[in-house]
Amino acid sequence: MRLGDMMTTNVPLLKEEDTLAHAVKLLRQTKLDGIPVVDDAGALIGIFTKANLMDAFLAGARPEETITPYYQRRVLTARVDTPYEMVEEAVKTSPVGTGVVVDDRDNVVGIFTKVDMIMSLFKRTERLANQLTTVYHSMHNGVIVVSRDYRVELMNQSAAGILRLDGAAVTGRLFPEVFPGLDLAPVIEASQWRIGVKASWYGVTVMCNVSPVTAGGQVVGAIIIFQPLTELDRIASELETTKELYETLLTVLNIAYEAIVLINEEGRITLVNEAACRFFRKREEELLNKPIEEVMPHSRLLRTLKTGMAETNEVQVIEGQPCIVSRSPIVRKGKVIGVVGKITYQKLEEVRELSEKLAEMDRELSYYRSKAEEARQLVTFRHIVTVNKEMQRIKEEAERVARGHSTVLLTGESGTGKELFAEAMHNASPRRHKPFIQLNCAAIPDNLAESELFGYAPGAFTGAQREGKPGKFALANGGTLFLDEIGDMPLNLQSKLLRFLEDQTFTPVGSTRTVKVDVRIIAATNQDLWRKVEAGEFRRDLYYRL
Repeated sequence: MRLGDMMTTNVPLLKEEDTLAHAVKLLRQTKLDGIPVVDDAGALIGIFTKANLMDAFLAGARPEETITPYYQRRVLTARVDTPYEMVEEAVKTSPVGTGVVVDDRDNVVGIFTKVDMIMSLFKRTERLANQLTTVYHSMHNGVIVVSRDYRVELMNQSAAGILRLDGAAVTGRLFPEVFPGLDLAPVIEASQWRIGVKASWYGVTVMCNVSPVTAGGQVVGAIIIFQPLTELDRIASELETTKELYETLLTVLNIAYEAIVLINEEGRITLVNEAACRFFRKREEELLNKPIEEVMPHSRLLRTLKTGMAETNEVQVIEGQPCIVSRSPIVRKGKVIGVVGKITYQKLEEVRELSEKLAEMDRELSYYRSKAEEARQLVTFRHIVTVNKEMQRIKEEAERVARGHSTVLLTGESGTGKELFAEAMHNASPRRHKPFIQLNCAAIPDNLAESELFGYAPGAFTGAQREGKPGKFALANGGTLFLDEIGDMPLNLQSKLLRFLEDQTFTPVGSTRTVKVDVRIIAATNQDLWRKVEAGEFRRDLYYRL
């Protein structure tokens, strides 16, 4: 906003030869405190104010006299393009209530008064309030604003939707009564920030960040930003599933008739099944954490631990008894961290015949598997070769993250291998047997981006395929969707992606049917997303969700 947006325009002008009576007439018509005075060329030479008029009549001047002896020669002027901030500072410091606005040729274009400034402030405040209201109502996270006296002042639409409350009914009520369990005293009384505070309201568990609201150096309230713990609940579910799988593994090991022995990288026994206890004639606690050499002298498990080479179906005499032994290394992040040994000592003749057949099948399977691998040319972490320590650290971190289901954001300059990391993470994840779909957000026209991502229903628009078309989310169901150049995604599509990340559902273009899928998102960008967030070019809530 500039001075030209705030001034009073179409202001009449006086000349030196104009009479006091004419000046009175103009002042009454315009209701202004002063009228600019110009010369014959139209240049500003002074201003005639109501105070000047009263001084003239007090001095005994007659109405038909000219204004020449009475108008002010010193005038406060300002350029029409003066910024709002400079105008505000001038109004605060100047004792003059009226100023003349001129253009770059010093021609009078208007009058500016302190009343104009007040009206402009009202308009500016109203516009900022409308902008703020639009922002917090469009946020994906819940927002609650609390006053100094702990009363709810504002609650955005997302907060009302998450908690299933009527925002109007909550406004004005005491915060502790409506939202118990969250102490705001440290924030309002001591100006402290509270990050990652858990609360449970109306059957919904949320994670809150609470910050003080200040004005003039004083805390005037607090703002609470929260979101439901759906993502954390999913992680907890994954941990529970892992625990169940571990218990299932122990059960399977104990019903096997082969003796199973597992050693760690120090050569100590960390797991044995019931068949192993019977074979060694010892209890489980007598075997665990013992060096394998004490239990099995001359054991080849240590050789496998050192070489990392598996050995299968070898005949070996242990405890004076012929056995068929297999040894396999346990590898994590390219390093051998243990070995599992399998000893078959019961029904040996049947097992020997079976093992010969299985060995032959293993050889055939290995051959066809190698051919299949060559045909597929899958990218794995083994294909990402580096000696750089920082890159090795990133590679190890990516391998850990690959085993989960959380959303991943890869950042880096063009050509640094973001696409390779994305495909390697998919192939190292539990979704590796499902589709890996790629989409370059920068290569799709804005008008086609939504239908490309979500697909469209039959006859959704002119030129659409008659039978409709599945989008990338539908094609990636059960697997991974790689969104390359996420920073170039249009803003309107960002909000729909954010909604998908919340509940894994979407609606194809031209359809009224909601589709639910199971897709992991891996996004990548070569841009500074945080700068785009600050510039309003990328959604803040989507940035944090990614």
